[in-house]
Amino acid sequence: MFQGQRPDPEQAARAQSRGDWATAAELYEQLLVEQPDDPVLLGNHGQVLRKLGRDDEALVQYGRAIACPDAPAAVWFNYGNVLYDKGKWEKAQEAFGQALALEQENGPAIVPASIQLARCSVKQGEYEEARRLFSDVLRRDPGNFTAWLEAGNVCRHHGTLEEALDYYRRAAEAAPSRYGAHLSVARALEQVGRDDEAILAWLKALDCADAGNGGDIHHRLGLGRAERGEWHRAAEAFRHALSADPALHDARIDLADALMQMGAAEQAEPLFAQMEATELDEEDEIRLAGTLMKHNQFDRCDAIMRARIDKDPQNWRAYFNLGKVLIEGMRTEEAETCFAKVDDLAGDEAPDMRAMRGSIAGKRGDVDTARDIYSELGEEEGPESPFRGSAAMAALYSETMSAAEVKDFHRSLFAPLGEGARAASSFANDLSIDAGAADPAQRSRRLRVGYVTADMHGEHPVSLFMRPVLAQHDREAFEITVYSLSPLTDDMTRRARGRVDRWRDAAAISNTRLAQMIEDDGIDLLVDLVGHTGRNRAPLFGRRAAPVQAMFLGYPATTGIPNMDWLISDPVTSPAEHAHLYTERLEHVPGFVFCYSPEREFPFPAYGTEHLERPLTFGSFNNVSKLTPYTIRLWAKAIVATPGSRLVLKGPSFLDSVAVQRFGDMFVDAGVSADRLEFRGPSSLDEMMAEYADIDIALDCFPYNGGTTSCQALWMGAPVITLAGESFVQRMGAGLMTAIGRPEWVAQDEEAFVRIAVDLASDRAALLEEKRSLRQRLAASPAGDIGSYTRALEDAYRRMWNDFAANGR
Repeated sequence: MFQGQRPDPEQAARAQSRGDWATAAELYEQLLVEQPDDPVLLGNHGQVLRKLGRDDEALVQYGRAIACPDAPAAVWFNYGNVLYDKGKWEKAQEAFGQALALEQENGPAIVPASIQLARCSVKQGEYEEARRLFSDVLRRDPGNFTAWLEAGNVCRHHGTLEEALDYYRRAAEAAPSRYGAHLSVARALEQVGRDDEAILAWLKALDCADAGNGGDIHHRLGLGRAERGEWHRAAEAFRHALSADPALHDARIDLADALMQMGAAEQAEPLFAQMEATELDEEDEIRLAGTLMKHNQFDRCDAIMRARIDKDPQNWRAYFNLGKVLIEGMRTEEAETCFAKVDDLAGDEAPDMRAMRGSIAGKRGDVDTARDIYSELGEEEGPESPFRGSAAMAALYSETMSAAEVKDFHRSLFAPLGEGARAASSFANDLSIDAGAADPAQRSRRLRVGYVTADMHGEHPVSLFMRPVLAQHDREAFEITVYSLSPLTDDMTRRARGRVDRWRDAAAISNTRLAQMIEDDGIDLLVDLVGHTGRNRAPLFGRRAAPVQAMFLGYPATTGIPNMDWLISDPVTSPAEHAHLYTERLEHVPGFVFCYSPEREFPFPAYGTEHLERPLTFGSFNNVSKLTPYTIRLWAKAIVATPGSRLVLKGPSFLDSVAVQRFGDMFVDAGVSADRLEFRGPSSLDEMMAEYADIDIALDCFPYNGGTTSCQALWMGAPVITLAGESFVQRMGAGLMTAIGRPEWVAQDEEAFVRIAVDLASDRAALLEEKRSLRQRLAASPAGDIGSYTRALEDAYRRMWNDFAANGR
């Protein structure tokens, strides 16, 4: 087209300005043949390539441009935008910083570069820096709508909702005709419970919206409700969104998710089916598949991802997403094949696959490989990397690490979190003691206890065990504050919220802000119910947020976290002679470390004589992650030694035929014929509990004992045989069986485990009588008497506080 003509920079610029991207690209390519090191031409070519969707090529051109010593600020700014869109926040931050450094004080790129720099800080969790940058923008441009709005988002993340409301209102003043700020005001008002005002702000947003935006407003309002777990209200908003815009695929997916969360699967099903029959773009397909996967619909996710691959066989992202689905469905060999395709197709864009391969190793029971992969990733990412928590969790399942090695491993992972920590003596808490009190445990004022939790919802084990404790706390002697790290709010959350003095929604609050909040609340004893599980705040405890800090309930092991002063356990689960296996000091409650006092009614099975006649049935309802190769070999010995017996395994993964085949093969290899095995998929909690009527004897896992599942088994009349090791996670079964007065069900070695199984199975009449009395036995024991247990826990809190009051400052 341009053969024989000398390239003309103005011609290229005109083509670019009128949006003729292909022509502009061709002209810039010709110009760069003659001027390959011109940063402006390189930058313009990069812009045009971006318009054509060729971001990787654009990145190359911007890289060449910034290598030129005279690259202008605009080139650095546009380079930063590409990096930002690719999620490379740190490199983008450097680019925007360079753009600002090259601009004059009032240069045209100052404000947009500062906003992008602030966004990079938000993406990296640097919220104080983001606030500073947004404030700088607003100093230069007081009417900047974007800066007011996004500064409000930062405040909301910090939990300072009133300040966020002020920012959102200033954004609305800056651009009263834009609905985004009014909508943000409405969402923040709902979050603080000011629903009448929220409705007015929502109506303003609708007044400002164009005809096509009403669906988006309803949808975004619903998303705010869903973040808080208000599923019924979220569903209402999503329905309004679809009424306004039936083509809003996101709203339909989110409505289906909300209905599933509400337990209305029959209403969600037509929505899922409609989406599966609709021609979706790749982003909507991924969202649909992710939602289905969240609800264990692995086969449907698989079909969606494979259909995308059929349409676009060179799409590496489709293979990557299919690989993730296959991992969740325990189809690890196929997942590896998908990830190999990713490596072949992605080229320079290939993501780091190590985390996926760590997940595959963990699913296969190769926990040592998973641990090593996560450790490497955690080392690269730094002290606060979530991969360090994943490595710690993997170590708990290891058959090769001793308890001492697990302790040392935890210590090495988290030691850096203590750098720059506060001294316990730096807090100004009142240390006064009432020397006249008769009971030493009561010789101090009303104690302020803070619980940090991410799991106070549904029937999560932490919620299950803690709600009754919160109801039993002596509120005259203890002031209770909960710092909730989860955005989910359901009926169980609301029940827990009504049992405490103060509830802080802290999911979106930075560690720095949360630490200040805890200090402002005057917390004496801060109790971690999370440990190294999801949404943990290990750095908060490592740097110390309260004078006394303790680990309880949420993590069955030593934490290795500096400044975690105590670990609450019991004399059997963590005997005093094992104190050297913990980085914390041990504080014991008598009986068992957990107390099972369910607040739901689960009808007790009518164990009749027909239970004497059926084949002896062993069972386990633990997640497959606990079904380690060692556990399978151990159970197989017990089953083989008990002629005619069978085994029922139940768990979410057994919805997938490949997982069933894999675990079935492992048992067959261990000597158990396939006809003695039964696999059951997931069900509701009520149905699962009722299924214990089919189980004569429950088998505990090793090295990771069951906790909640063992309590549930006993509650429904199934004796539990457990093998005791050295560490907390290996002795939970021993602690529970001892607490209910059945230490004879605790094996000290494999031979004893098999012998206990044979002995229990040999006298079916005695076993039946045992089953009939188990619920009463558990309820009357220290592991089931919630009133006595809570008093003992409060006494432990007093002892820990008094130790500090006497010696800590």
